[in-house]
Amino acid sequence: MMWQPIETAPNDGTYILLGSNEGSWVARYTPVYQSGFVPDNKWQSMMLNHDHMKRHPKLKPTHWMPLPTPPESKG
Repeated sequence: MMWQPIETAPNDGTYILLGSNEGSWVARYTPVYQSGFVPDNKWQSMMLNHDHMKRHPKLKPTHWMPLPTPPESKG
């Protein structure tokens, strides 16, 4: 998998890996929350603290890639 420009990222709610010069994180595009809140940064982090991206304005993604396929269970 190769990093791709953020402009080509899916905006359908698919979970993807986002990246910037500040690190990488799993997120999805969420233009409006269920409550009706419209965030400045439309990428909703799936980390334990969902609000960390709006508290850190530098965390605007510049690139993305699909999540890897999970390993197969051998059991």
